[in-house]
Amino acid sequence: MLDWPTIQRCHQIVPVQYWPVLWFYLACLRITLAEAWADGCDGLVWSLKPNGVIYIKHCGESAAERAARGGLPSDVDAAPWTRLAPLHLGPLAALFADEPALAAHLHGSRAAFARRLAALTKHAPQRQTGPSPCLHPP
Repeated sequence: MLDWPTIQRCHQIVPVQYWPVLWFYLACLRITLAEAWADGCDGLVWSLKPNGVIYIKHCGESAAERAARGGLPSDVDAAPWTRLAPLHLGPLAALFADEPALAAHLHGSRAAFARRLAALTKHAPQRQTGPSPCLHPP
């Protein structure tokens, strides 16, 4: 529950004119902590604002919530990212091998893209180079 050093620290943070607000919220926090403890909650995080208002930031799971969720089976891989690589990559295996067919395909698609881009920009209006006539009138 709330111990005496915690209550003293709260009074050091909050100015005297807000102490009645602090007392109200400390009473509410005490009730909330008692209910969480009775439910089997595994933790409660709260914060105190300088005006005496106490906010509950996080309330852990109760024993009933943990039981309803259930546990993971024993054969679950808890850290799959620790394996270095998947066992079978399938068609993606070519990406990780020095395969000349893949390099030729990529080079061919880049060349085709460059040709299409040149054809599109050939008929596009040319950009004016030099100072803008709007900024520098003759």
